[in-house]
Amino acid sequence: MEVNSGEVSPLGIAAILAAALGVAVRALSRGRRRRREDDDGEVRDGLSERVAVLSSRLDRAEQDIANDKQGRAAFAATQGDLKAVGVQLDNLANQVEAVGGKLDRHGANLTRAHERIDDLHRLVAERGAA
Repeated sequence: MEVNSGEVSPLGIAAILAAALGVAVRALSRGRRRRREDDDGEVRDGLSERVAVLSSRLDRAEQDIANDKQGRAAFAATQGDLKAVGVQLDNLANQVEAVGGKLDRHGANLTRAHERIDDLHRLVAERGAA
């Protein structure tokens, strides 16, 4: 299993799932074996053989996954692409923050302009009333 910067790769996840499946199959075979203790010994032997075959297949699958260079290369390329997208998103977030700051400043300028207009209206109204 390969761990990159604290994250488990998809190949590692597949290996973990394969191991979990092996444990589940073994647990099921034990449960069935206990239920069939009174049955014929051939049934238990056949089930044990099937479990052994499945365990062997799971072990081979884990090895294939671990040795799959093509899968690792594809994962590394995808991870690189994701990092590049992350950098782009950071840049966009910085640009959005800058635009937000500009909008805040323009909003404050507009508020001051409206206040000046209101003051001028009051002044005109006072002069017109006098």
